[in-house]
Amino acid sequence: MDQLLWTRIGELFVEARELSAADRAVFLKERCGDDRDLFAQVMSLLEADDKSGPLDSAPTASAFPVPQVVAGRFRIIRYISEGGMGTVYEAEDLTLGDRVALKTIRSDIVSNRRAVERFKREISLGKKVTHPNVCRVHDLGVGRAEDGTEFLFLTMQFLSGETLASRIKRGPVPTSEASPLIEDMTAALSAAHQADVIHRDFKSGNVMLVNGASRVCAVVTDFGLARQVHDDVSLTETAMVGSVSYMAPEQIRGEALTPGTDIYALG
Repeated sequence: MDQLLWTRIGELFVEARELSAADRAVFLKERCGDDRDLFAQVMSLLEADDKSGPLDSAPTASAFPVPQVVAGRFRIIRYISEGGMGTVYEAEDLTLGDRVALKTIRSDIVSNRRAVERFKREISLGKKVTHPNVCRVHDLGVGRAEDGTEFLFLTMQFLSGETLASRIKRGPVPTSEASPLIEDMTAALSAAHQADVIHRDFKSGNVMLVNGASRVCAVVTDFGLARQVHDDVSLTETAMVGSVSYMAPEQIRGEALTPGTDIYALG
């Protein structure tokens, strides 16, 4: 499918997404005319968007109380946010004296043994990507909640700043500010692809803007959800990961992914 057609599909998807289910069909029939393939492609995107899985769902609260010190090592300093995977905290590594981001993993994910094994393997891949513009993944651990329930948690580099998504919401980003950020993101994805790793959930919400030595820098996060370029495991084994607005066509169709999937999302 050529780029012009995908651009058209994307434009219609964005417009139709804001309408109610009842109005979408009427709108698309009017805009697509006799082009049934165009109508079907946009409706397919809308259906995928409506069925987005738990890793792309609205934030949900943790099902357990997190203790003040996790696994006898990480002292919780403050709550940061809720995300599709779980809850994120700022914590102090009492062994090394460093600040880390500690992300608890949602209980419904942990209860799925297959999902946990896949998650561990994907975190191992994420640790392969080392670059100044990539958030470092440290380790996966097991903690015990105050009620005695075990839970999984992920530790990673703590980044102080705001997301690119948050910055964009505040208004247009000047070219002088945007250009170096684009270079940072491109360098981060290049490092991942050189390590044979595809991010597969690259979006503005997964990019942190942090103060560097001379300017604000972009750091790509959530490489813990990455997969290997030559991975034979089908995406259909787990819920669809990612945000439909950033997904390449082959990702939505459940086809094999390549580094081009991330490049599409970057664009």
